[in-house]
Amino acid sequence: MTFFKPFLSVFAVFLSALLLGQSDSFKFGKPIVMDSSINSSAEETNPIMTTDGQGMFFVRTLSGENIGGLYGGQDVWYSDKKGDSFKKAENLAEINNHGNNVIVGVSKNGRRLYFLNQRTRKSKNKAGLSRSDYNLQAKAWNRPQPVNVNDLEVLGEFYGCFIDKNEQLALWSLPKKTNSDDCDLYVSFSSDKGENWSRPIYMGDIINSENDEMSPFFDEKTNCLFFSRNRKDNPADYDIYYTSKLSDSWTSWSKPINVKQLNSPKFDAYLYIDSLGNAYFSSNRNDSLSDIFKSRVLTLDSVTDTLPLDEDTTEMVSQTSKMAFSSDSMNAESATKLNKSYTDSNQPIAPIIDTVYRLVGFDFDKSKIKPNHNNTLKRLSDSLIENPDLKLEITGHTDSTGPSAYNLILSENRAKAAVNYFLRNGISSSRIEAIGKGEELPFATNSTIEGRAKNRRVEIKLSQIK
Repeated sequence: MTFFKPFLSVFAVFLSALLLGQSDSFKFGKPIVMDSSINSSAEETNPIMTTDGQGMFFVRTLSGENIGGLYGGQDVWYSDKKGDSFKKAENLAEINNHGNNVIVGVSKNGRRLYFLNQRTRKSKNKAGLSRSDYNLQAKAWNRPQPVNVNDLEVLGEFYGCFIDKNEQLALWSLPKKTNSDDCDLYVSFSSDKGENWSRPIYMGDIINSENDEMSPFFDEKTNCLFFSRNRKDNPADYDIYYTSKLSDSWTSWSKPINVKQLNSPKFDAYLYIDSLGNAYFSSNRNDSLSDIFKSRVLTLDSVTDTLPLDEDTTEMVSQTSKMAFSSDSMNAESATKLNKSYTDSNQPIAPIIDTVYRLVGFDFDKSKIKPNHNNTLKRLSDSLIENPDLKLEITGHTDSTGPSAYNLILSENRAKAAVNYFLRNGISSSRIEAIGKGEELPFATNSTIEGRAKNRRVEIKLSQIK
């Protein structure tokens, strides 16, 4: 019988405070254990949300209410969200059997589920991947069917997987060697909506170590991989880490950072971040068996509101360079240092033809201009009113996360947000040109959180009406 890692936490003991001192770019709220609608006296792990964030699938172990009974295996359970809470979870009896039933992915439309293992008979599973489609007529899930994964080799009893909502990415935790309980992370791909998957590829030594790496989750919003790793001093205790994808390659990663705001001295794993910014994970910090905890991503990119004013964002010169405000912290002293064009930060911007003003730090997937740019926009507006021979060229941009066609639309919406500000302030539409460039013209690298935050921007250029 092949298992995923459900309750390494059973044998866990308390550990002294964490010693890692790295600083996180992700900011999470204080974790709160979920109530009895989700958690029970059994063990709950592996939370996976529907795309809209309104439903949770999870795995329950050591429950007398499982199909196989208390010691018969693991079952998938489900709960609908009701307001800010969840309804009482129910066993998905139509897809569970007497073996280990582990959900590892939900399709974007919510009508397909992916599971660890393949079924051979009623109470027997073998290593692999399977999936179930929702039958709209029967209003029930079909029996899980096997999925082909080329050259998948599971050398031990414990392994795991994560399937992304687009059914194109599979992240694996696979045993390092025969009969090993420790795993490394691998990746495989599908080009036919999950019918077939490529041979798992080792994801590199930056994220894989001599320890056990498990429960991978990829957040496409931030291009970051989350996973859990056990500790050398107590192998039963795990911490959640994250790492940034540095290129198009799935073997190039930044050094993993410990997510200290979520971790405890005990077992913490199976992080899942939904589309609404809610973070769910499993921990046994309150007991010998794990419960599901909830936190909140306070910022998907914490640098969004705290971008430093470096040389690139404080130069005010010609078209060959660009003037950029990362926030409206510009004052008379800094303006004098830059160009001596300002005597008071509240005065209209002294018009300099072909100067570009860069408004950076849009929230991910949002087109609303942040309040910290209001002063810059107002000064530009006032300058246009005082100089009727000037016009604006406004260009919206995105980072490289997500489909290019969608990013083009998002960039157009960001440009429109700036246009609407000037229209509301009395600037004629005949003096405004606006366009969206999508991810086509990055200002910074898309390989880091900070770079992607800078690329989510609007650029405004003052030019002469001809």
